[in-house]
Formats: sequence, structure tokens, C-alpha cells
Amino acid sequence: MNRSVRFFYGVAIFTILASLGTAVFAQKSKDTIRVPFNSPLSTIDFFYDPGQLQNMWADAFYDGLVNFDPDTGKFAPNLAQSWSRVNETTLEFDLREDVTWHDGERFDADDVVHIINWLVDPKVVLRLKENWAFFEGAEKLGPYRVRIRTNQATPFDLMRLAYGTHIYPEHVHAPLDNKEKFGQSPIGTGPLKALLVDKNRGIEAARSERYNRSSKTKPAATIGRVVAPFIPDLGAQIAHMQSDGVDVLWNIDAEQAELLGNDGRFEVTLDQGLNYMFLGIPGQGRRNVPALADARVRRAIAMAIDRETLQRLAAGGAKPERAFEAICWKVQLGCGYTKTTPAFDPAAAKRLLAEAGYPNGFDVEVVSFTGAQAQLGQAAVGMLRAVGIRASLRAVPIIVARNLERDGKLQVMLYGWGGGGMFDASGAMVRHFLRPEYDDPVLTELAQKTMGIMDDTERRSATAKAIDYSIDQAHLFPMISNPRTIVHRKEVKVAMPVMRPNGPFASDFAWK
Repeated sequence: MNRSVRFFYGVAIFTILASLGTAVFAQKSKDTIRVPFNSPLSTIDFFYDPGQLQNMWADAFYDGLVNFDPDTGKFAPNLAQSWSRVNETTLEFDLREDVTWHDGERFDADDVVHIINWLVDPKVVLRLKENWAFFEGAEKLGPYRVRIRTNQATPFDLMRLAYGTHIYPEHVHAPLDNKEKFGQSPIGTGPLKALLVDKNRGIEAARSERYNRSSKTKPAATIGRVVAPFIPDLGAQIAHMQSDGVDVLWNIDAEQAELLGNDGRFEVTLDQGLNYMFLGIPGQGRRNVPALADARVRRAIAMAIDRETLQRLAAGGAKPERAFEAICWKVQLGCGYTKTTPAFDPAAAKRLLAEAGYPNGFDVEVVSFTGAQAQLGQAAVGMLRAVGIRASLRAVPIIVARNLERDGKLQVMLYGWGGGGMFDASGAMVRHFLRPEYDDPVLTELAQKTMGIMDDTERRSATAKAIDYSIDQAHLFPMISNPRTIVHRKEVKVAMPVMRPNGPFASDFAWK
């Protein structure tokens, strides 16, 4: 290569590197952060489209009546400045009088009454309508005072108002014949206001200058603008990250995050949240595979899985902040337990298999979800084979797993779950025990008792009886915390002031 050509390539490489650095600072100077997403979003409305991405954006656009601080275990004000429990089925709220919607209209009691009564209206069809089934309705006591009633004693009523119950403007939402259109042009009271919501073009949002309730649990946005382009392919997202097309990659698999973290331009933030993976042997599994009818075999399966190794794989080598021991977290109200998954002990697992009459193992299918969970499932299957269990993995989308359950074809489940999406153990009781999954009426009865106990100490004791029983019967074993990994430029910070059940809000991103 002659000197002029070498000079040309040297200048070209210098120019590319310089342009990349300039591009980063250009975005910082624009006070803009770019966070791509991989699923088309045509609306920001958790009521109609519950999901992980909705949590990131809906909680930045909208507010609830209260927040919850997991560090203190106490509720904190939001749209409501104070509240009181009149009795086991009645809550009363004094609302803030200085809140305005993003369109400039004043917030008041009419907005709260409208959304609560709309949620409980039998004519309204929502995917997770059961989340609000215990509410009876709301009434206006004054311009800034409301009463909300439940149809039975519900210890998690206030928590449900803190998570997933966003208040919408009555003057915009009520007149819509098709309420699903509201989330296409969102108007809220949160720290970010929507500029664009389009399934093809993405999402754009700006800091709301009207947000006047900055707090530890929900601070004001410090970023001027957040842009979320729709990039469905992970490889394309990574390419954009490496060429300065985006600034943050959210919820990518741990292996990719670890590789990117080795690049000096990027950092990795671990968001533990409430997500976890569990091992379940449902009633249909015990019927489909005779060996699974023996509790010793079920316990041997749990003891054959090295959870520490799975946790390292899930977290990319990082160590989650909170230890995971049960199907609810101690930080959740109403969570109690004294027993957890037996320790990894392959030798003891082999002995149990022999005692149960299966010294040479047996055939079994483990069902897990596709994506990063499938990688963890494959590792777990390898561990089962190491003790003689001839396990195979079937990684499927969630809807296919539901169909397998419906058709009675499940054997062993290795599933991920979001922990209920709020700091309360009731979600775990409903997900795991108040369904006929394990065909155990004793377990169902124990779980049902937890749902109406208002005293938290008493409820934790009742929850412990249900969880401990499930461990004794070898129905269900907690496996690992399933954290999300967030890769971002070193100049970007992910400022989650408290633990978020479902990951950061879009308003939690900022430039350093």
C-alpha cells in the first residue's frame, strides 16, 4: 500500500471515530436520549395493552393516586396528598389542588371517579380486568376529595392504586367512543409528556414542565427528550449502539450485555426488579409422567439444578442486589416463608431417584419460554441429564405454553414471571396457588385465606403456610432472580431512585 493510500485510510478512520464521538456529544447537547424498542407500540395504555414496555412509558406519562417506597415499606403521596382507611372496604383521598394535565387543564376529583368507575363497568372489556374486580366504585365527596369502595376486605387495594391504575383526564377520555384511541395521543400528569406514539415511527417524549411533585419514588425528569425508535431485531439494535445510532439498550440477554460491557464506551446496569424464574410440576405433569407423581422425584429435580450457575448466566456474571428465596419477595407486603428450594446436591438427587424406583432415570419434557429464558432452560436440562434424568427442552412463546396447559400436555415448567408487578404477595398467591395448576385443594385453601387478611404481620404468617406447604409437597420451587440488563453509553445514567417492579421508567434516563 503506497503512502497516499495509507494516509487516506488513516484520515478516514480518524474521521469516523471523531464523528462517533461528536455524535454522542451532539445528542447530549440536544438533551436527548435514544432508547429503541423491539415490539410495535401503537398505544400507551396499560389497561388495554399490559406489558413490559407499557410499564416503562405509561408510568412516565401518567400518575396514580399514590406511590410506594420499598425501602421504607410505606406509601407515598402522588395525585393524592393524603388518605385514610375508613373501614376494611372504604378508602378516602384528599387530592392535590395544584396539578394540571399535560394539555393545561386542571386535575380534580372528576378524573379519579371517572377512571375507577370505568374500570369496574361490566361493559368494559379489558385483558386484565380481574386486577380491579374487587373495586366496587368511586364517588366524589368534593372538588378534591374522593371515596373508593371495595366489595370485600382487600389488603392490596392501596397497592393496586399505586401500580397499574393510572388516572386519565375525564375531559379527554370520557367523550371517546373508542377508548383504545386515548393511548395513541396520551395526556397525563407524569414527568414526561408524549409528543409521538406511532407503531412504525416509534415514541417521542419531552420533559413536562408542569410536573411539580418530584419525590424519591417518582422524581421529575432531568432529561429534555427521550426518543424510542422501533428496531425489531436485536442485532440491528446492537449495530445502532456501536455506530452511535442509539444510547441505551434495554432488556437484552446477559451474554450480549456482557460482551458490550467489555467495550469501553458502554456500561451495564442490572435492573433486578421483581422478575424471577420458577420450577413447577403441575398436576397434569404428575399425570403425564408417572415418575413425577412421587414427591421424592420432584424434589430430586430441584436438587439437580445448580441455581448459582443459572443466576450467573442470567445476570451476566453480576450479582443481584437482593437474594431470591421464595415465590414472593420480602420487600413485598404480605410475603412470608420459612422454607425454600433445597440446596444443589446431585448426589442426593440420585439417591432420591433410586429410592423412588428410578435409578436409571426417566424421560421428561421441560417447557420454558423462548428467548433468554430458553438458554437458561437448556442449561437446566443439562444439569438434569447429569443425574440420569433424560430431560429435553421445549422452548415456546407464552401463548403456546398456555395452549399446552389448556390441552393438558405440560410435564415440567421452568417459567419466568414478573412477580406480580407490584410490591404485594397477592400476585404470587393468584398466579401460583389460586389456579387449579397443582390440583391440591389444601394449597388453594391456604392461599385463599391470605387474600382477606388486612393486618400485614398476620398475612405474612398465612402466606408462609401456603408457600412452605408448596415446598413440602414439592409442587413448586423458586429458582433464580431474573434481572434485566441495560446497556448504555458511559455518559448516560439510569437513575432509578427506588427499586422498580418492572424496570426503569422512560423518565429515569439522563445524561451525566
